Amino acid sequence: MFTREKLILVCYLVVLLFSGLGYTVTEIRNATQAIKYLIQFGYFTPTTMDPNMIHKIKRESVKDAIIDFQTFSGLPTTGELDSDTFKMMNIPRCGCIDRFYRTRFKRYGHFLETWRVDNLTYRIVKYPSANLNKLQTDLEFRRAFDDWSSIMPIDFNERSSGPVRIEISFISGEHGDFMPFDGPQGVLSHNLSPGRGTVHFDDSENWTIGTNRGINLHQVALHAIGHILGLDHSLENNAVMRPFYKPYSQGFKLQKDDIQGAQAMYGPRVPLDEDYDNTEEKFGNNDIYLCSNPKIDTIFNSNAGETFLFKGNYYWKLKKNELSFGYPKYINQTWKGLPAQIDSAFTHKNNGYTYFFQNTKYWKYFDTKMLDGYPKDISKGFTGIPNKIDAVLPFNEDKNVIYFFKGTHYWVYNDAETPPVANTYPKRIYDLLGLTDSIDDILYYSDGYVYVFKDNDFYKYSDFSFGVYNSIPPVPQKIAKNWYGCNL
Repeated sequence: MFTREKLILVCYLVVLLFSGLGYTVTEIRNATQAIKYLIQFGYFTPTTMDPNMIHKIKRESVKDAIIDFQTFSGLPTTGELDSDTFKMMNIPRCGCIDRFYRTRFKRYGHFLETWRVDNLTYRIVKYPSANLNKLQTDLEFRRAFDDWSSIMPIDFNERSSGPVRIEISFISGEHGDFMPFDGPQGVLSHNLSPGRGTVHFDDSENWTIGTNRGINLHQVALHAIGHILGLDHSLENNAVMRPFYKPYSQGFKLQKDDIQGAQAMYGPRVPLDEDYDNTEEKFGNNDIYLCSNPKIDTIFNSNAGETFLFKGNYYWKLKKNELSFGYPKYINQTWKGLPAQIDSAFTHKNNGYTYFFQNTKYWKYFDTKMLDGYPKDISKGFTGIPNKIDAVLPFNEDKNVIYFFKGTHYWVYNDAETPPVANTYPKRIYDLLGLTDSIDDILYYSDGYVYVFKDNDFYKYSDFSFGVYNSIPPVPQKIAKNWYGCNL
């Protein structure tokens, strides 16, 4: 087994080799290119890794390296550079070498050291320059960290400032670590040293989410985090820690081999007592995206009594006037078939169904399952209610009554009346709420009060009188501090 000093020597020799070879993504077609590949990814011993001595490498050593690569790749061990071997060498892959531990009986492998803390902080120092925005990138890494955290007793906490243990950057070409990236469809990411927290992703790749096009960020991030934790490349073909990129799969997740490898180092995650609330410890009560931009699309209560907040493509769950751990998540991953940018939503007190509104349409769900035949036109399902509504509020005192808000006016809809909207509507919001402007959304919350949301602020009302509730500090109050738990 290698000592740590030898592992570091191997890493640095690979670094020097990579710089000297000037490797670029061109299809590997001949022996010289193949030998460079085998050197780059650790299939020769350090004494044979001089980039200027490729022509002097013995034929037997080349054959042994090819067989070693074929064995690791699950190919027939011909010792020849056949078409299957070339094909495998041309698959996009992780930039870490494959030979830290080659003599092992287990499928998984790990480095000599592990983290000795149970809470690792991270920050994305530099984001992708194209395709994915900041929130999309944050979410994919949050998902990947959560996947690992779910199977072992280590939590990951994003920090926007201060020192962190894990730094993530998207960079391209030569970037100062003597391991230049080689362009699209080559090396996707690399860790600078085994089991440590600096990770680089090639910014020239076409990073994507939920599509067969380009390179799926979640899949590569999941693999890179495995290295951060100390896992080596796996011999198991379906493992996340396999170095070769697999086409996008919606069901891509940690496999038995990955889980066994991580738990061999850190142990399994032990479920906490139900009454233990570690939200603040794990999440820090600070969602960077919402805290800096608290305006919402819609907020509603589910039939189970949970409160959800929608914004763009994402949703959060609220818990005791703060954000629950593990969010945001994609709306359409939970509510299948529901579009982004929802105008408003509510759960009907009579039937328990949740209704979502956008432009001229509405969708009807039982919990997170859409009913057949939806979406439908608002004009047909809610006669007398206009399109493109801003907010909906089911009235607490009468389960048949629903308030709809649009612009500076509101309508009262009554299921038990014909027609359901009286000809005295619409009426001015000012007469009901004392507000002269439109609202973003309105919510009857579990504490018995009605909350109106507008831009970055909210107003608190008595459910019975709809008069502004005189609290200290006086309304309006800040959404970020009081609803998201932001440390402003």
